[in-house]
Amino acid sequence: MKTLVLENKQVVPVFKVLDSIKVAEGKGMRGKGKLQKKLVELEKEYQEDRKEIIKAFFKVDEDGELEKDKEGDLIPLEGKTKQEGLNAIQELLDEEVKIDIVTFDTKLKALYEALDEDKFSIAKDKEINEMGFDTLMDALEEVFTNKKEEENV
Repeated sequence: MKTLVLENKQVVPVFKVLDSIKVAEGKGMRGKGKLQKKLVELEKEYQEDRKEIIKAFFKVDEDGELEKDKEGDLIPLEGKTKQEGLNAIQELLDEEVKIDIVTFDTKLKALYEALDEDKFSIAKDKEINEMGFDTLMDALEEVFTNKKEEENV
């Protein structure tokens, strides 16, 4: 199974990079759109998981918003510490997420090739985050360069 691997903390920066670029019409553009849809799903899942962690470690009001003390610090639940909650959130941020790309492999490869060959432009009024772009390219290279090595074996 072909998978694109990111960490939860990389999902939003990669989405923003994709949102900032324009590729020629066709497979590359469709690959971009399909990957963006998957990233939106992953971000929703992350936010739900984060809310569960927050509820498990910190006091929240009726609206699900974090309560803070007079100094503006989060209020841990009885028997919990602020640091335990923050550590759990960090673990979630560092968690790997895998996107099954089998159904849009050729479209995603067209996007990868367009980006790799500088056949894209920056959307009007947008900027590209270099670290986000590098993360995206690393993930795509991992998928498509390893595939080539497997085919040669």
